Amino acid sequence: MDQCEYRSGAMLRESITPYPFLKKGSYVQKEVEEVKRYEILFILRPDLSDADVEAHRERIKQVIEAGGGEIEKIDLMGKRRLAYEIEKFREGIYTVLYFKSDAATVKELERVVGITEPIIRHLIVRHDEVAS
Repeated sequence: MDQCEYRSGAMLRESITPYPFLKKGSYVQKEVEEVKRYEILFILRPDLSDADVEAHRERIKQVIEAGGGEIEKIDLMGKRRLAYEIEKFREGIYTVLYFKSDAATVKELERVVGITEPIIRHLIVRHDEVAS
C-alpha cells in the first residue's frame, strides 16, 4: 500500500502523481501574458477642434503604452461620412491604431474608450499583421 501522510485531517498521497514522467517538484506553473497584435478603429464626433481630436488620440496611445503595449502604426483617416446616423451625427473623424499588447491592456483600453464621450463608435480586433 502507498505511503500516506496525514496533515490537518487530510490524507496526502506523496508517491502517486498524475504525471509519473515528471520529477517531483520540478514543474512550476507560471502565468504568462501573451503579447498579440490588435487594431482599434474609433470614430470621434465631427464637431471637435483639431486640438481636441489630437488630445483624444494621445489619450488612447497613453493607455496602450501605460499597459506595456507598443504602437506599430497609426492611420489618420480624417472626416468621413457615416453609413447611418449615430448620435445625430452624419460624419465622424476616423482613426485606426495598430498595436501589440496583452489582454489586460486591451480590456483597460475597452473600458477607457467606452467612457470617453466624444468617441461615438469603436471596434477592437485581433490583427495578424500590419498592412503596409
